Order: sequence, then C-alpha cells, then structure tokens
Amino acid sequence: MLFNSLHFIVFFIFITTTYYTLPGRWRWILLLIASAYFYASFIPAYLLLLGIIIVFDYLAGIGIEILSGKPRKAMLVASIVANVGFLCFFKYFDFLNANISGLLAAAGIDYQSGTLAEWYPGLLYRSVCRFTRFSR
Repeated sequence: MLFNSLHFIVFFIFITTTYYTLPGRWRWILLLIASAYFYASFIPAYLLLLGIIIVFDYLAGIGIEILSGKPRKAMLVASIVANVGFLCFFKYFDFLNANISGLLAAAGIDYQSGTLAEWYPGLLYRSVCRFTRFSR
C-alpha cells in the first residue's frame, strides 16, 4: 500500500475515525492491527521479522523496568543493537557483499556468496519485483 494510493487514503480515514470513536483502552489494539495490516500489505512475510523484533523489545522493556544499574543499560543497548542490526542486515547486506566481492576479485580471490534474495527467495524476491513495478 503506497501513501499516495486511494487504498491508503480510505484506510487512513477509516482507522482515524475508528480510533477516535473507540474507548481509550481499545485504541492500542486497533493501532496494533492497523499497523500489522499496513506492514503486511507490502510483504506479508515481513510480519515474522516484525514479530521477532517486537517480542525482543518487549522482553527488553520488561528487563529495563525490573533491573537497575549496568544490567539495565545492557538491556537497552541489546535492544538498540538488535533493532539497528536487523535494519543494517536487510538494508546493507547486498551492498557490503558486492563490495567485498569486488575487493577480493581485485586481489585475485574468487568469492561467491550470493545475494540475500538468493538466500531467501520467497521473502525478498517479491519485494524487489513489487518495488520495480511501482518505480517505473
């Protein structure tokens, strides 16, 4: 779902009006479901990755609340590293892999590890196809 599509406008208006008509204790559930739907409308398989990081951050949040001192800071750092690590891995893996391959090829070393889309074709191939379809 693209931000400039009719589907998004209808979705946004529906969720916004529903949010303000619901009692306060139900609003978070609506936002959770709407966020999951919005995220899954691009690539449903990414909900698994989102679920993993949500569970990790939730447990880290509980740890931050319970602990104090250095263990508390360690939980915060672990949560930040996990979030940034997921982002960096999926965003920059192919870029770094191509550069490492180029450097090693210049040194005469044959390095073939493949791209992330080759490792996870069902997860990433659809995103590349969908993105290139809309970018034309």
